[in-house]
Amino acid sequence: MIKGANGVLGLAVAAALFFWVIDAFIDYSAHYNESFFSVLFLDRGEVAFRLLFSVCFLTFGFFTARAFSKQKQTEGKLLSEIAERKRAEESLNEAVRVAQEEKVRVKEIMDAISDGISIQDTDFRVIYQNQAHRKIVGGEYAGEYCYRKYARAEQICKGCPVELSFRDGRPRRQLKSIPRDEGMLQIEINASPLINSTGEIIAGIEVVRDVSERKQMEEE
Repeated sequence: MIKGANGVLGLAVAAALFFWVIDAFIDYSAHYNESFFSVLFLDRGEVAFRLLFSVCFLTFGFFTARAFSKQKQTEGKLLSEIAERKRAEESLNEAVRVAQEEKVRVKEIMDAISDGISIQDTDFRVIYQNQAHRKIVGGEYAGEYCYRKYARAEQICKGCPVELSFRDGRPRRQLKSIPRDEGMLQIEINASPLINSTGEIIAGIEVVRDVSERKQMEEE
């Protein structure tokens, strides 16, 4: 098996020498009255003929070795890129795995909180609800307008604490009654804006507590 460009060049040189000797031996067989040495080196016509073919062999070997070398370089570069891509994919998969574990951990923590937590975007669409909040409002409404699902209204609720916090960037508190099939639900809402690193309000978070029992006791 030929290994590397040097092996190709070596084979070309060996082929040129082999052709030279074989051609000289054929000429010697046809001219017994001459010495093999004279046939090998001294016959100008035959030497020129052999040199021509030897140059052809060497030229072919040179360009073949060059192409072989370029192919090896390309293969090496490709293997390096594949290895780098594999390492990047492994790093990405590890990052995704860690992120998923963190997401599950955060969800478990949020669901363990007894107060309801809901996050709305600046268009008042629900982004997130924890388990307590879903229980308070009676379902999971991600992607829906909060006022339609939480308060069964067709527009933003009057005095909505989330809207007020969007306006001035300050926390807001509100006591509110929400109609339910089993009666009115009394809740306390504490809303705050979520602000990104540039100071832009990107969402609102509200912490909701069911105070129906407390309000009933106060009335009694």
